[in-house]
Order: sequence, then C-alpha cells, then structure tokens
Amino acid sequence: MTQDHTHTLPRAPGKERPAEAGLVSVVIPCYNQAHFLGEAIESVLSQSYRNFEILVVDDGSTDNTSEVASRYERVRIVRQENRGLSGARNRGLREAKGEYVVFLDADDRLLPGALEASLGCFEAHPECAFVSGTFRPIAEDGTLLSPRGKSGCIAEDGTLLIPHPPTPVEGDHYLKLLRSNYISITATVMYRRAVFDDVGGFDATVSACEDYDLYLRVARRYPIQRHLELVAEYRQHRANMSHDYALMLTSALTVLHRQRKFVKDNEHYRKAYEIGDRYWRRYYGDLLVGEVRIYMREGKWEQALRGVSVLGRYYRQGIILLLGGRRMQWHKLSQELRTCSEQLQDRNQKVRELRRELTKQRQRANRLAKRSKGMLDQKGKADPHKQDAGSGRRGRPPVGKVDFGSLRRVNPISPQFGYDRGKPIDRYYIENFLAYHADDIRGHMLEIGDDLYTQQFGSGRVEVSDVLHVTEGNPRATIVADLTRADNVPSDAFDCIVFTQTLQFIYDVRSAIQTLHRILKPEGVLLATFPGISQIAQDRWGEQCFWAFTHLSAKRLFEERFSTSNVEVEAHGNVLTAISFLHGLAAEELGEQELKRRTPGYEVLITVRAVKPVAVT
Repeated sequence: MTQDHTHTLPRAPGKERPAEAGLVSVVIPCYNQAHFLGEAIESVLSQSYRNFEILVVDDGSTDNTSEVASRYERVRIVRQENRGLSGARNRGLREAKGEYVVFLDADDRLLPGALEASLGCFEAHPECAFVSGTFRPIAEDGTLLSPRGKSGCIAEDGTLLIPHPPTPVEGDHYLKLLRSNYISITATVMYRRAVFDDVGGFDATVSACEDYDLYLRVARRYPIQRHLELVAEYRQHRANMSHDYALMLTSALTVLHRQRKFVKDNEHYRKAYEIGDRYWRRYYGDLLVGEVRIYMREGKWEQALRGVSVLGRYYRQGIILLLGGRRMQWHKLSQELRTCSEQLQDRNQKVRELRRELTKQRQRANRLAKRSKGMLDQKGKADPHKQDAGSGRRGRPPVGKVDFGSLRRVNPISPQFGYDRGKPIDRYYIENFLAYHADDIRGHMLEIGDDLYTQQFGSGRVEVSDVLHVTEGNPRATIVADLTRADNVPSDAFDCIVFTQTLQFIYDVRSAIQTLHRILKPEGVLLATFPGISQIAQDRWGEQCFWAFTHLSAKRLFEERFSTSNVEVEAHGNVLTAISFLHGLAAEELGEQELKRRTPGYEVLITVRAVKPVAVT
C-alpha cells in the first residue's frame, strides 16, 4: 500500500520574504555548547556545495557561544532569551533566506558532501517536501565510534540509531514512521523551506521528540524520500537529552498518539500505529527500568519516584520488572510466583520432551533428504542435460558463447552487499533460518549488538533479553565482554543465543565457541550464522574480517565443543545466488525457487544450530 499524497508544496505568500533559489540555510541552535560549536560551523564551511548561509541561534547561552560564532565571517548570529531547542530552531527558520533548510545541532557535524547529496536527491525527486540521508556516530572527543552490525546509539529525538549503511526505505514513508523513527537525527534532513508555510515549525509544547513530530506531520501530507549517502556525524555524550528515559518515553508516545485521529479509519496505518506504540513503550520502558534501579541503589529517591510514576502510566510491565529482584518481600506475590514457577516447570518439562522428539524427527528428515539427494545426483550424472532441463536451466553454452550481459564487469554492481537495492541475499537466508527455528528463541535470550532478531522472532516466548557488545558505548548493550575471554559473563545463563554474522570478526574462534558453550544453559540452543562466499567490506570491518567458512569447517569447530548429535550445520546458496551476492544484488532480484535451491560447492551462508547437552552425573 502506498500513501496518496494529494498535497503540493505551497507557494510562500507575497507578504513573506521570498526564498533565494538554490540557497541552503544551515541553522545551528546552540545553548551552552560553545566547546562543540566551532566544529559544527567548520563542517558547514567545508561543504562541496558552496551556495549556503550559516545562522547560529544563541539560545540565551551563558558561555561564550556568541564569541565563538563571531570568529567566522560567513556566520550570521541571532541572539534570544532561552526558549528551548524548538524555539531556537523556529527562530532560525524565520531568519533563513534559503530555498532549502538544514538544522544542525551544535554538537554534531556535517560531512563535506552532505548538502550536495541531499540536493541531488531533490533533483531526482522534485515532488518531495524533505529528503534524508544517513549518519555515523562519533565520541565526545570527535573520534569515530564503530557500532557493529545492527547495533547503534540513541538520537537526540530518542530513537535507536542504525549506522551506515542502512536498509533502503520504499513505499509509504508515513507508514514506516508510524512504526518507528527511521530518520533518526535532524542533521541528516534537508527541507524545502516552503513546507513550513503549510505544516508550521517545531512544536515547542513537547519537551523532546519534536523532530519525530515534524517528520510525521510532513510525511502525512507530502512525499518524502531517503537517500543512502552518509551526510552527518552524531556526537554521543552524557548531556544528550535522549538519556532522560522518562522524558523520552513520555514524549515519544505523546507525539505518536497525536496521529491516532488520522490513522483510525485506515487498517494499514492503524496496525503500524499499534506496532509503534508497543515499540516505544518497550524500548524506553526497559531502559527506564534499568535507570530506576540505579537511582534506588544510589538513594536518589526523587528521581526513582519520577521514573516509577512514568512506568505506572505508560509501561506497567516495568513495575513488575522492578519488583522482580531478590529482596521482594510481598508474601502474596511470592505465593503467586511460586505457583507460576511450578506451572512453568511442568510446561518446560513437556517442552523439553517435545523438543527431544522434534530433534529426532528433524535428524531423520535430514537423513532421508540426503538419501534422496544422493539418488537424484546419481540420476543427474547419468543424464546431465536432462538434469539441467529439469531444474529450469538451459544446457551449457559452447566455449566463447556465454552471454555475460550486465555481469561482464570487474567491479561489483554494488559494494553495499545489496543494502542499497533491497534485502541482501545473506539476510534472506539468515531470516529464513531464524524463522524456521523461532521456537528456540525463548526464555533468557542473548544477542550480539542489539535484540532486533530476538524481538522479530521471539514474540511471546522471551522472558529476559540481554545484548552483548565487545566495547563500551552501545546503549542497547546490557553486557560488555570479549567472547574470547568473557569471564564476567556467568555460566549456564541463557536459554538461547542468537549469534549472527559475528564469528568472522573474531580471530580466536575456538575460544569464542568455548565461551558460547559455557554460558548456555543445559539444553540451551545456539543459533549461529557466518559467511561462506562473500564480499569483504571496504571499511574498518573489512580490516577486522579474519575468516570465511565452509559447512565442513563449521561442523568440526562446533562438534569440538558440542557433541556431534547436538550440532546441525547447513550451507545455503547456489552458483546464481553466489554470483548475485558477490555483485551486491538484492534478494528481490531473484525468484523464490532460485534463492531456495542449494548447490554443493557454492556456500553463500553457513548456519549452525547447536544444543548444549545436559551434564551426566
């Protein structure tokens, strides 16, 4: 379903100052962040597109913000009493002369091609009210951070930020924004100045998430577009508003609930709205629970009470999580918990019995499949031309008659693994593997980087979700550890570990597998994936990519720690998907049967399901 955008961008009324065609106004609101402001200004001055103006709005700062801004000849300074971030942005908007507007927070930076990339997107999509690009996170001192895989950081408007390269956004952007704020930080967005004459500016009545509110208001009425160019750097530091989880939970839901009246009569929008509501409650609710626990330990009862009050209003499950500690003294609740525990033990016993039977049946099915495949291979060897015809392929062309078409090139069609064209082929195999074993994703979960797959495939079965990251700085991480020496992670702790596309970055793979085995509970399940035939990223991750695997190497590695009968290894891919993945084509560019077919020797992705056996006493 796509949204029917019937609005056209308004023309500015005659009494308004006309916008200067082609001029980009970069508005930098600043309140007591003079120590970052110079970097923000210089990032604009370094733009490859030169037709811009810089407006610094000093929002009642008590530091030397105006002094720093006045050092730059191209900067126009606007001073006002403190009115908050929305008030400062709106003041800059009123002063802006450009046809286009970018809002850059004083602690963030633009990359040199930012303005040029966004203007190029406008040229390709002239109907759009705004366009957005991508970003990368930086530390407080301006050095690059390196969140891995799916992990990220938290934006000023309170959303989980996914680092470059992102997944393209297609179809109805308003529907996507109802589910979550995929745009993230405001510096990635370039607006047409005229759109504000219709929808208004930033809403100063909300204390946070004012960016998200504006995105929703615009996307509901006008087309918007996203490009995949890296345009901004988002600085993480403790002064970020997004670390006030009570405020973020309240604001995110307040902004989303304003859309209720616009979505109630549309089934698709209503479902997206409900998904977004659950997402914000759980995301900020879980973070707030952890924050309240810290306040209680530190004796900060006023802050703890505020957090509990917000949880009681928006995330009552969080109250239960708070009461779930070892010191709970409520007798009635203890009795109920004991009753539930007994029922849970009975249910888990039945589940274990069913899983044992399911494992036996799966192993039997695998043996039958291998036997059938052997018979088909023997038949194909007897008549290889007939085998090709039966699989929907033409016979082999003579030497010199192969038609390479678009593939006759020495550089890949896309170096982005297919992210810029759709769903990468390896992600297709990963998600199918996890969907097939979704029943294993249950109880106490551990995932690397973030818990997106836990949420996607563990609905209703997950009781506790932990996230492991190798370094400090990932706000989603509950555990910081190196899997090769993770002494701080308890043994026998997890019912299931989702371990996708990580092993290739670990040089000492045997130590990592030993740790994964140790921290699983008896009968716990490891669901692991890693690359076979693949591109190697041409960035810092490529510099840390040590291994590619085959199903045989994976089998031997995991059987060294898990017993042979408890390890299931599969290889996914064929010659077509291998070639396509190396060229960076997307799964959508191949047929379902082409993706599913497996050809020995062309292993694009390796998957492992390993069960930790119960110790024999």
